[in-house]
Amino acid sequence: MSQHIEAFVPAMHFFIGCVAEINSNDIAAFQEPYHKLKEITSFDEGYFKSQQISLLGVAVSFNNKDIITFLAKDGLNFGQELLPKFTWSAVYPTIIESTEDMVQFLIKEIKYNLREKDEKGRSFIHHAADLGKANIIDCLLRNQYFNKTDLDSQDEQNRTPLWTAAKKGHLSVVKLLVAQGCNIDTVDNQNTTLVQIAAQQGHADIVNFLHEHKSITAGNNIVDNQEINMDLLYLAVKQGNLPETKRLIDLLKIDFYARNKNQDKLLALAASNGHLHLVEFLLERGSRIQFTKFYDNFFEDFVKKDNKQQLAIAKSPKYNRIIELLIMSQYGSAEDLPVEHKLIAEFTHQTLIDCLKDHASKAKDPNWRSAYKVYRKIQNPDGHKNNIRIVKD
Repeated sequence: MSQHIEAFVPAMHFFIGCVAEINSNDIAAFQEPYHKLKEITSFDEGYFKSQQISLLGVAVSFNNKDIITFLAKDGLNFGQELLPKFTWSAVYPTIIESTEDMVQFLIKEIKYNLREKDEKGRSFIHHAADLGKANIIDCLLRNQYFNKTDLDSQDEQNRTPLWTAAKKGHLSVVKLLVAQGCNIDTVDNQNTTLVQIAAQQGHADIVNFLHEHKSITAGNNIVDNQEINMDLLYLAVKQGNLPETKRLIDLLKIDFYARNKNQDKLLALAASNGHLHLVEFLLERGSRIQFTKFYDNFFEDFVKKDNKQQLAIAKSPKYNRIIELLIMSQYGSAEDLPVEHKLIAEFTHQTLIDCLKDHASKAKDPNWRSAYKVYRKIQNPDGHKNNIRIVKD
């Protein structure tokens, strides 16, 4: 352990020196700090390997093929399978943001392994689809690097690259993958189709394209108009279109009192997007959701990522009324709300507004840490229920 600590500072010094020389594109100057780094970390092959992969990422971002070739000659085998700690997938985002020329260089000259999946089961195509990089995917297809099985690969949530592109609204990627014959009927582990997720995210262009594609490929077969209208209903709710929502609900003859999981998604979608008029309408029609589950999902989005749109919704006066209506629909009145749930409704909501200004500040803000600690205790109250304390400024 002491050897690791003693080597850390000089290792970082030489690593920074390597990065500087990659930027200057001087292969001869790069070799000096590189060999020093290799020497000082010789006691830990794994640590040096991680440094090599980091340098590879820097070289890709600077489009420095000479450095990449040097790393390959020095024993960094780009085709081998690595332990999860040192996966090739760590460099995927950098490669995806690079040029088609760099991608071709990596797969043809260096034999870089782009078939490895990350810790969430996401392939290189998943990452490229997520970022909307149709040109990079097309480059790999033209070079016959991936086959049909690769294109339809699923991550740990059963989501394919096509499903991912549909969710993110990348029409060019969706068109490319559909043209390659990817499965458009795929569903994730929540049984959500890619058309449904596109509709729920408000991507009308993708919804229309997929519906049109289904109609064309159906030929003489009957197209499921009910499924199409349900997709359009999700889209209308996401967009806050009350007249269209009413029309489609009547057309589909939806009975919200039947407690259908997919139907209740409509209320959650309207509430999470701050559409008060739709929340009021759906509650009148008998739609219900579990308030605490809805709020848990809404709050968790702030923990996972910087969601400026939802922060803006949480600040809206309409959102206070939406929370009120959801509480009343489940408990009758705020007075009947259990004490733990009151903390969620009042304290965490105020925390969202006051503390979660941006993703970077969350980890540093003591108010946020206190709030989240309280929140997690509420979610797992055993042994904590009597110890909840709200820390104020």
